[in-house]
Amino acid sequence: MTGLSLFESNELRNLSRYVRGYLGGLRSLCVEIEGEEFKYLEGGDGDTIIFLHGILGSKTQWRSLMQTYTQDYRVVALDIPGLCLHQAFAQKKHSLRQLSIWLESVVDRLRSDRVHLVCHSMGCALGSYFAATRPGMVSSLTLMAFPDVFSNRGETLQGLVNEINAMMTGSDVKPLADYYRRAFADPPNIPNIVLRYNLREVNRFRGRVLQAVDEFAQSSPLLMAQM
Repeated sequence: MTGLSLFESNELRNLSRYVRGYLGGLRSLCVEIEGEEFKYLEGGDGDTIIFLHGILGSKTQWRSLMQTYTQDYRVVALDIPGLCLHQAFAQKKHSLRQLSIWLESVVDRLRSDRVHLVCHSMGCALGSYFAATRPGMVSSLTLMAFPDVFSNRGETLQGLVNEINAMMTGSDVKPLADYYRRAFADPPNIPNIVLRYNLREVNRFRGRVLQAVDEFAQSSPLLMAQM
């Protein structure tokens, strides 16, 4: 990964178009929980919708969808510890139980009695477990691209671990681009400069990501018990 260049001159114009109006009317905020700061995006007013991303995702992947609902709802997108490259618990494991305790604290800080959950990929496991264990806090649950984490003794999660490891073998962004394409039904066109930055960050936090995926996988029977 050494010597991986982020910038190629012919891509700068594409980058400027990509970031223009990036957040729109959304606000980038932080919430403090047990002495740690966690980032989120917020906009609009009304009943609260919380968006939960999957592994290697982030709050910003929801920005376009969030802007669609700001006229009628309060929209909140979180950087989920362990699933987001740049957010992790300092001491706790990234299990479904600990993540649900964290999410409950976030909802409490947002002063929302009940929320709508919109979840993608591995965020679906967190949303499902949270809704099953705290039904009084969830008005609705929407799941998108929920992977089969229970079949074949964790084969899906092990395949994800292998895929993350494969991304580390060089500076080629194609494996990462392929991962994003499979994760979304209608994936956005991500500029190569952004892919190279994301690949560098995946490599930078590789150990933490793999540990979080393992902790997440070890806790998957908790969700099965609720189904």
